Amino acid sequence: MRDFYVVLDVAPDAATSEIKAAYRRQAARLHPDRNPNPEAVEQFREVQEAHDVLCDAKGRESYDQLRQKQLVDDPLRVALEIWLAYVRKAVGSGG
Repeated sequence: MRDFYVVLDVAPDAATSEIKAAYRRQAARLHPDRNPNPEAVEQFREVQEAHDVLCDAKGRESYDQLRQKQLVDDPLRVALEIWLAYVRKAVGSGG
């Protein structure tokens, strides 16, 4: 399961306005019309999905419950996924 907070680069307690602003930044950067990288299309879809889930109150609540359950059930796997997402982002942004 992708961590939507990592995808949008927001804190888990981010307000909806912060999520929307992060979505706009990411969408502008990854939009296929602006970004020729073949991976940008899939990344753009992830950003859209993260936005759709986190901006919907019920969707966010369900997602947060699932995220918390996974963290309790398998903390090492979740920590690894978060770390890998961080490293990919750092490498992708050049630093």
